[in-house]
Amino acid sequence: MILNVIKKLFPAILLGMDTICFYLIYYLITTLRTGSSVNFFDADQILFTMVACNAIAVYLVGGFEYQKLERSARFVSEHILASIIGAIFSLFIILLFVSYDERVVTNRTSLIGTFILFSLYSIFYRSLIGHIKSKRKKAKCTVLIGINEYTFDLVKELVDQGFKEKIYITDYNVSEEVEKQFISIGAEILDYNSFHPEDTTYENRTINKIVLAAPMNQLILDKRFKEKLIQRHLQTNDILSMENFFLSEFRYVPIKLVDDSWPFEQGFRITKNLAYAHAKRSIDILLSLVVLILASPAILISMFAVKLTSKGPVFFKQTRIGAKKMPFTLLKLRTMQMGSDKKGDYTQENDPRITSIGNFLRKSRLDELPQLFNVIKGDMSLIGPRAEWDKLVKTYEKEIPHYHLRHISKPGITGWAQVNYPYGANLEDTINKLKYDLYYVRYYSLTMDLTIIIKTAYTMLFGRGR
Repeated sequence: MILNVIKKLFPAILLGMDTICFYLIYYLITTLRTGSSVNFFDADQILFTMVACNAIAVYLVGGFEYQKLERSARFVSEHILASIIGAIFSLFIILLFVSYDERVVTNRTSLIGTFILFSLYSIFYRSLIGHIKSKRKKAKCTVLIGINEYTFDLVKELVDQGFKEKIYITDYNVSEEVEKQFISIGAEILDYNSFHPEDTTYENRTINKIVLAAPMNQLILDKRFKEKLIQRHLQTNDILSMENFFLSEFRYVPIKLVDDSWPFEQGFRITKNLAYAHAKRSIDILLSLVVLILASPAILISMFAVKLTSKGPVFFKQTRIGAKKMPFTLLKLRTMQMGSDKKGDYTQENDPRITSIGNFLRKSRLDELPQLFNVIKGDMSLIGPRAEWDKLVKTYEKEIPHYHLRHISKPGITGWAQVNYPYGANLEDTINKLKYDLYYVRYYSLTMDLTIIIKTAYTMLFGRGR
């Protein structure tokens, strides 16, 4: 009960800790620097602005979600980028909107020092929580109730994704052949008669979640068992559907759980959040114009480099499929030799068709900049699913069920799939990227787009491009 309360209050607890520590660090730095006591009211507006901007930026990379905290290079890198973006944004607000006097101006060094030290502290203790959480997962388990035609594939997907908790599966009747299949991937069959829905542990492991393989009315369970499941859910709220389990753990939609009724049952935010859709269009145009102006020297130099190092046109043009399956001509800087599209549909690692300057343009993402003209024209957005070649789309729609659902959104230069999954080089990769595209069209929002921007910055600085 206490743990459940702590989990619910976890974001508020972290925000309180961040705020207190930020002010304490500022107090210590300023006191040591000036040798006199500090009056917080002299800089209350600035300190509050810096704390708020940092909190928003860190929130966007999952810094206030218990499940998202971890000790990894990616988490640390994204946290650093979020802190830098938070600092820049807070500086912008302070310069334009926050009033300050000479006493505050003289403490600019203290404010900068506070932000740097606080960011290091924030990264350290969040990584520590992530490390402790990872260790605790080994002492936990997830119980999956029910077995259907998709259960094995979904459990295997869990294992392949590196899910650290022990997985137990129970059903009314399980054959030996099915049991051997699950054992082969590290899961275990739990005897239906020995499991009680009110249990909090099994084999000395804490039951973290109970996952339903199918809707309750489709599971073959006795009436008393169902009643206990419902009672547990109302008390602890730790029973999830298979889809919600994947959404919370991996932030994508498993393709096997998407059927013809999925859009009607779940809905799409992108069709409901019309106010943000109109605002996003204005933001797309404004930011595209700003980036084109600022990046024009780099674009011109890249154009000359392409022209001087290989034969053919400077720009690469190809028919892509946009929102509502409308075709359009995508514009990029050419990075491959002429006629490369006839030698294969996908770009491979160390592809010999890529020119010498093309490799650099791809790694730096400079080849993507001409797509800003597509954004201004309205064919694309800055953020959305990847714009795919019309030739490949015809194949995908035949081979991948419900692939067309991604076309409810305008394609983007960057997107949720692009920052969470590497470049797609085959049909399997396309299926895996579709999981993230469907998550995006479902949770389409300003918060989602801001998160993608930060993750895109990480990908550009530390990722690999093709």
